[in-house]
Amino acid sequence: MTSKRVATRILLVSIAALALSRPTASQSLGTAASFAVLSSGDVTFKNRDNVNAPSGEGICPGPVGCLGDVSGVTVLMGRGNGAAPDTVSGDVIASASSALGLNCSGNPPGTTAICLGNDSEVGGLCATGGGAVDSPTECAAGADTSGSNSDVTSLLPQAYLAMASFSTSLSLLAVTKSLPEIALGDRRYYHDLRQFWT
Repeated sequence: MTSKRVATRILLVSIAALALSRPTASQSLGTAASFAVLSSGDVTFKNRDNVNAPSGEGICPGPVGCLGDVSGVTVLMGRGNGAAPDTVSGDVIASASSALGLNCSGNPPGTTAICLGNDSEVGGLCATGGGAVDSPTECAAGADTSGSNSDVTSLLPQAYLAMASFSTSLSLLAVTKSLPEIALGDRRYYHDLRQFWT
């Protein structure tokens, strides 16, 4: 089993556990709540992926709301097209410096922190820890590669700490519901876990 499959399965089980829990007022995602994807590793999207803020009352936590931000050390978006572009509704934040980037056309090898694929669109800001942004004009709120943007220097570290704290608090909750076995297929077919939300 590849590490990507293991990571995907862990993520889905974590999402299921979060959906089935009832966090108390003292348990909060804090600054991590604005992220649709928050990773301490690299983030890779395939072709024609869309990351949007969820809609519906009660879905987004507190006044922060769900902005649909994406973050990782590097962020690589796949190929879209004019009719079906890759999109991120919020900000894309990559902590990589130019020395820790990835290979992306249009920039020197190994220097790109955010690599936007063909027809990728970012609704917010693209900010990096000093690495380049490929196609910065696709970032609606601009691109900041200075490494000193507050999204990189303050928001990300706070979000990582908030997520770790939230995860710890969830692990201390008492079990309130038993689930049947959840089998995840190899063909990316996942059962709808919403049936367990109450």
